[in-house]
Amino acid sequence: HIDLILDELERPDAQESEQDKIGQKYVSLCQSGVDGVFGSAVPYKEVWDLCSGLEVPFVSVSSAVEDSHQHAITMSHYNSAYAASQKMIDAGMKRGYCVQWHLSNDLDDRCFGLRDAIADSGLDITYEGVIYPPEGQTYHDNLVLYQKTVHDFIPEEGDWAGIGLLLVSDPFAEGSVLLQDQHPKLLIGAFDSGEKVVQYVDEGRILFAVDQQPYLQGYLAVRLLAWYAHTKQSLFTQLFESGPQFIYEAPSAELQACQAVKFDVCPEPVFFNKNQLDQVRPYGLAFAGILVALSLGLIAWTLKNRGVQIVRASQPFFLITICIGTIILATTIIPISLDDGVLHEDGGCVDCECPECDKACMAAPWLFTVGFTVVFAALFSKVWRLNKLMESAARFRRVTIGIFDVIIPFAVLLGLNVMFMLIWTLVDPMYYDRAQRCGLDESTSFGSCRLGRTDVSSAMALSVRAVDF
Repeated sequence: HIDLILDELERPDAQESEQDKIGQKYVSLCQSGVDGVFGSAVPYKEVWDLCSGLEVPFVSVSSAVEDSHQHAITMSHYNSAYAASQKMIDAGMKRGYCVQWHLSNDLDDRCFGLRDAIADSGLDITYEGVIYPPEGQTYHDNLVLYQKTVHDFIPEEGDWAGIGLLLVSDPFAEGSVLLQDQHPKLLIGAFDSGEKVVQYVDEGRILFAVDQQPYLQGYLAVRLLAWYAHTKQSLFTQLFESGPQFIYEAPSAELQACQAVKFDVCPEPVFFNKNQLDQVRPYGLAFAGILVALSLGLIAWTLKNRGVQIVRASQPFFLITICIGTIILATTIIPISLDDGVLHEDGGCVDCECPECDKACMAAPWLFTVGFTVVFAALFSKVWRLNKLMESAARFRRVTIGIFDVIIPFAVLLGLNVMFMLIWTLVDPMYYDRAQRCGLDESTSFGSCRLGRTDVSSAMALSVRAVDF
């Protein structure tokens, strides 16, 4: 059982600084006998030493990394800006500007991240420096003055194609969007996820918002302090980076309702393990591509060397036919690699219908059967042709056997397989099913292709197998 005390800080009066007020609050909490303290502001070292002497651990959240005396759950200003700048470069930025608070040194690392990301890109992109709007130019009553400050720094007219503004804080967002009205191709990326910024992101005016996930920071802080209180052990790791998380759209209505009540009545998120093929799919498709490329290469080689004696004796027509069959066989991997994670609009769910998944399930046996029939029939016809020639030679008879003389076994095999597959597909096709298994929790499910809903599918599958094997 854990009692969580939320102690909000009152604004300091004119005679004391905010840092002094914070220090007094931390001293009072540590001396009151609490098991741990976390806050968004780091205390003076003297305050930290007092709390440490009382064996009260402290976790700072959303604080500058270099200020932390013990555990810190925060977002690196530099790393997050570096990652954000890479996204702006991908969006087409050719000239980058950092919009920073006037004389605010604690966020300079965000501008340094932009500068270094541009330098490391190796592309024809320039870092143009920092724009410092004077204090008070970021809010609604000074939007015109804010725009003038930016225009003084970027005096050219036009659509500002390739120009990017990285805003170190969300109050610059509204004025920057007004600039975008005048210069439609201006690229904007913003730190923080205030209501205005998220609205502009959702409208496509701002590329993204950089969020340090304050909910996660508070959650981890409580877990760390609870661990220490129960075990008297602490982790060697001091820094836990909670970001950056990039926001590309407004949160759902459910999440906004949770945020409005500070997550008091929101259920914990459930993470579903759907056992989908996301991790293995690239390998399967890569192998399929290799097989197709190899088969095409062998076809090209056979055509090029079909006049060579040994190739002519090996019967190029059948060699090419075998390669065509292996291409069809290789493409069987494609529908097998598709599941409801790709083909279902909601990413798949238990008992949900997925018509596209059903088609993929039925396509796999079609491709395999046709491909196998082509390969097997080519080999069978090739051997049958050689056998006829050997028999005629043993009887001292001259016989001419053309390609069309041995096409009959191929036509019979392929015709039977196509007939059985058509009955299977039209009467009782395969279907995709996602279900839970006994003994596992409700968040775990498995998706698979089912043979069919009646005995017709089983009979047709056995018939195809009997023909081929």
